[in-house]
Amino acid sequence: ILPVRMSIRSSNPNFEKFLHYIESSGSLSGKVRLMDISSIRLNFEKGSDLSGKTEEIINFSVQINAYFQ
Repeated sequence: ILPVRMSIRSSNPNFEKFLHYIESSGSLSGKVRLMDISSIRLNFEKGSDLSGKTEEIINFSVQINAYFQ
């Protein structure tokens, strides 16, 4: 097990893509997961993009366990 800690700032859609990526990591045929999240800490804030449109930003810190043989 290789523990990894990351702090990430993203939009809500990208946060969901990140979670899906972790959930589906591993072998396609054997349904073996190569990564899992052991802890997550979330903070929400309002931000604006380049066009001035307000969007919700998620700051999150995650502890991930990566598995290898």
